[in-house]
Amino acid sequence: MKKLIFLLLSFTLSIIASRAQVAINADGSLPDNSAMLDVKSTSQGFLPPV
Repeated sequence: MKKLIFLLLSFTLSIIASRAQVAINADGSLPDNSAMLDVKSTSQGFLPPV
């Protein structure tokens, strides 16, 4: 029973920890906390898929 509780707790914590933000930039800055994807560039643009 203790193993089951430990496994469930570990699984729950790993799901919570896997929520990450991604930053695509050249200066190494961290992504904005409210963004899932943070793209920054001074010389290029962003072309979303159609």
